[in-house]
Parts: sequence; C-alpha cells; structure tokens
Amino acid sequence: MRLALVAPVVLLTTPLLAQQRELGTLGLNLRVDGGATVGVTWRASRAVTLRPAVSFAWNKTETPLSTSETTQYTVNLDLLLRTASWNRLTSYIGAGGGVGNISGSGGLVGKTWAARALAGAQLTVVDRVAVFGEVGFEYVHSEGFQGKQATLRTFPIGIVVFLK
Repeated sequence: MRLALVAPVVLLTTPLLAQQRELGTLGLNLRVDGGATVGVTWRASRAVTLRPAVSFAWNKTETPLSTSETTQYTVNLDLLLRTASWNRLTSYIGAGGGVGNISGSGGLVGKTWAARALAGAQLTVVDRVAVFGEVGFEYVHSEGFQGKQATLRTFPIGIVVFLK
C-alpha cells in the first residue's frame, strides 16, 4: 500500500527536481573596477565553471598643461573549480587570463595580456542572483609605459544573474 502512494509522488516530482538542478547553469555577470566587465558564467558541471568576459575602460586626465586619454579593451577567460559548498555559499579556486588592446593620446598603442590564479566565494542572494568576490595573484604584461606588473590583489565584487 505504501508503495502505491510513494510511487506516483516520486514519478511526479522527479522531473521537477531534475529541472531545478538545471537552473543556474548559465548566467550574466557584471563587475566594475575602473571600467566595466561583462561576462557569462557557464557551469559546465557541478565542479567546473567557465567565465568568459569582455572589459572596457576609458580614462581621461586633464591638467592645466595637457589632456590625455586612454582606452583599453580586454577579453578574459577564467576556469573555476568548486572546492566546497555550504547552504547558499560556494568556495572555489581558479585560473585565468586575458588579452587586450590599449590606445591613447600621444601615439600610445599596444597589446596587453594577463594571467591570474584566484580563490573566491559566491553567495546566492535569491534563487537566480548571486554575488561573488575573489582574491588572487595577477601578472599583467603591457606594451608601452604600463610595462609589466605582478600583484597580489582583491578583485572587485561581482554580481551574476542566472538565466537558465
């Protein structure tokens, strides 16, 4: 008799549970750190997430003697590996990099690339919205006056809205 009652409940709820597991596999993310970074968060599996992003920064400096402008475009890709989860909090480690272009006044034109290792956490605020923050080591190599730079830094807090 119990099996007759339990079997229909299991059959009816299994598709709902499977559908809910699929939620949160694709999202849009945003960060602001002197320039805007817009990207996609794609959970390839429970443990692996890919996060491609595009960033843009424009800076104009005016002094009584001169005015200078700098524009930078960058394409980034991060590979994140989930390490642990507690309720709505997930921790992860990752590696990534990016390539881009810098142009500015005074004939400043050049390429830039970066490599980074990071550790972070993501907190689900509501069902489809989460915030994340990261700390890591980043090496940036730029042509021109910006040169080479290695830093241990905090990356800006981001927000991700899951679509699916």
